Amino acid sequence: MNWNYVKKLRMERLGFSIPAESEAEYDEIFKKLQPVSTEYFTEPGRPPAIRDRALFDDVDYNRLLRQNQDIIKARFQGNTISYVLRDEFELYAAAFAKPISKVDDTMMELYTVLNQVGPMDKSQIMEELDLKGPVVTKILQKFQKAFMVYELQPDKFGEQVWQTFESEWPEFDIEKLDAMETKKIVITRFIQNMVITDFNMIKDWSRFSIRDTKEIIAELEENGIIEAMGEGNESLWCLPEDRGGILNRMMVQIQPSVYVIHKADYFYRAHESKLKEQYKGKEILQFILIDGEIKGAVEGHWRIGPHNIANIIVDIPEHEAADRKEEIIAEVAKLYHPPYSNILCFNGEEI
Repeated sequence: MNWNYVKKLRMERLGFSIPAESEAEYDEIFKKLQPVSTEYFTEPGRPPAIRDRALFDDVDYNRLLRQNQDIIKARFQGNTISYVLRDEFELYAAAFAKPISKVDDTMMELYTVLNQVGPMDKSQIMEELDLKGPVVTKILQKFQKAFMVYELQPDKFGEQVWQTFESEWPEFDIEKLDAMETKKIVITRFIQNMVITDFNMIKDWSRFSIRDTKEIIAELEENGIIEAMGEGNESLWCLPEDRGGILNRMMVQIQPSVYVIHKADYFYRAHESKLKEQYKGKEILQFILIDGEIKGAVEGHWRIGPHNIANIIVDIPEHEAADRKEEIIAEVAKLYHPPYSNILCFNGEEI
């Protein structure tokens, strides 16, 4: 397989090679990379961002989109707080919703009050219904996973305010959509973005159950939407239109690049289980994307406030690591720079 072709196309589709110059271009990248999270290790209330995919401040732009309700915050991908475009909310909500099997009297009472009186913060709900904080939190999280309520997050630290989707957006109706059909749509988009994927990548990114993931892949393959490819004993899948390029043996030049990605980035989520195993026992703050592959990590102990980087780990040939040392350190230093942070080691050697 032509892995250089895969890496080149993947970097283009994920917005690294061709970052957005305009808001319209950014909207297209946002749409492809939904659901979009806030950056890992960030303060509550911060809008979502897609690091290194825009030539302008996308945090401020997404703050405006959030204020105008053009993007909606909810829990997707196994309880992860993320945002999707309002126009595509029903699709992603139907795909990732966790319906509540049984609604008890307390849950029903809370929902009724919130629907009639809301928006309300947690303390107001506790006072209105004479409930303890942990009980209210548990119910709200269940409702949020089922896309029955949503959270209005202030830009700074502060009490979240809750409202029902029914009262704010009565036009939303996720029950009209078939859950498995919406799952197939979002998985097809994922495979297109990643160019070629294995089972674990699909499962890691989506957080769908193993059973659902197997069923989705089988149906997409049966209907000709994706095609199976093999390398050794490993099963891989791609879209039919990408198969020719993947198998083409023509030389493809990769543009040298280094990016530092966080643990909520689309690229990381697609490789999460592999990376957790690879860096098991280490405190990893960020990962390093080198020429289209995650080939390193930023090691250190996170804390609120300034903290040093214990080590930059790179998993590339020794001579290449030496040649690109300054390039890699410079990219990491964009996030961790003196006097607030110091990078202490590179591949175990003091700097």
